[in-house]
Amino acid sequence: MNPSSPNLGGHKRPPAVTLARLLWVILASVYFAVFVAAFPSSLAAYHELCRGDDCGLHQLTEQELVLLQEIGVSRDFYAGFFASSEALLLTWAALGVLIYLRRSHEWIGLLVSMALIAIGINMVSDNVSILAQRTPALAPLYITLNAIGASLVILLIFLFPDGRFVPDWARYLAIPFALLALADPLLVQVMPPMQSATGTVAKLAAGLAGLSIGGGTQIHRYRHHSSVEQRQQTKWVLLGFLALILVAVTWTIFTQVSPPPPGPGRLYFFLIGLPITLVLLLTLPISMTFSILRYRLFDIDIIIKRTLTYGTLTLAIVTTYFVAVVALQGAFRALTGQANQLAIVASTLLIAALFNPLRRRIQEAVNRRFFRGDYDAAQTLKSFGESVRDEVELASMQAALLATVQESMQPSYLSLWLRSESRRPASLAEDR
Repeated sequence: MNPSSPNLGGHKRPPAVTLARLLWVILASVYFAVFVAAFPSSLAAYHELCRGDDCGLHQLTEQELVLLQEIGVSRDFYAGFFASSEALLLTWAALGVLIYLRRSHEWIGLLVSMALIAIGINMVSDNVSILAQRTPALAPLYITLNAIGASLVILLIFLFPDGRFVPDWARYLAIPFALLALADPLLVQVMPPMQSATGTVAKLAAGLAGLSIGGGTQIHRYRHHSSVEQRQQTKWVLLGFLALILVAVTWTIFTQVSPPPPGPGRLYFFLIGLPITLVLLLTLPISMTFSILRYRLFDIDIIIKRTLTYGTLTLAIVTTYFVAVVALQGAFRALTGQANQLAIVASTLLIAALFNPLRRRIQEAVNRRFFRGDYDAAQTLKSFGESVRDEVELASMQAALLATVQESMQPSYLSLWLRSESRRPASLAEDR
């Protein structure tokens, strides 16, 4: 699959691209229509109170409703808040439309733009999921749209960033996986025992295999075939996918694997957690848009460096704080028989003392592990400055400079040219 040439100079657009653009418009219209139609259904679902412990996502219990009213929030506002908060997912669609307007003459542009729409306003939308559950007649359409989104994601993993399969044999794996995911609506009908929440186990298996093998081909492409610009594009998308995976895993743990019991903790978790989750999910469409439109690609190195540094720092500080609080509270209970607020004060002072040393160590570890070239060059220059700070012999300084350049850049030939006092050039050259 190769990118098609843009329609310049009056040349006709290839029929395949014209057909793909028409299909894009039809599919995008369906996705938008389903997304808008889901709001009344989700609004009604959030108004309902759940009975017992088996509560739907964001549904209130009677106890939680009382707590909600105590903090001055009405039931109508609560339902409207959750139903309308998913409007943030329209950012996915808006960026998909932007990519379509700028890159619809390329296969990869069409693929990325439709994938953003499919993921953002259908696959991660709770509103659309509720619509499918409450309106069984629309369940096949929901499964079909999910299947299209899954197949697009599989193809995207294999084809990004230039729309070509690298290596060539990757097409013989990507296309069957994508077709298997696309056939999910039919598999649901012929293999009901294999059905899961959003399709069949076969689609899940195809998706996992496609992501795993596609990720391997991306590593091969990055190491052996990508240009400097393409590597920067890949870094942007990798950042977005890592954010998506982190949010998905965290949200799944707290809503599916180990959900909080009905009560104040669950209520506040959803009120605070949902907006934060939806905002963090925007990392993928924004990073992918930067990548496809090739906008400020080289800023990604700074973003990744700071994300790794401060993300790890935050995790280390939070872990240290809670461990210190628990340990000190346990010690106070053992000594006095009751908890003491001094544990929190002491833990806070400990974190304040550890912040800068932790930041420096984590930053050095990140630079050494992920930005080795920059780190080595900086360390080499620092060592050179220290070694020649008190040096007065010109020959010794020349030797130190040549050794430093040789160590950091490892050229095949190294020369140092100096200007003599008579302004005639003299040279000192060495083969290395």
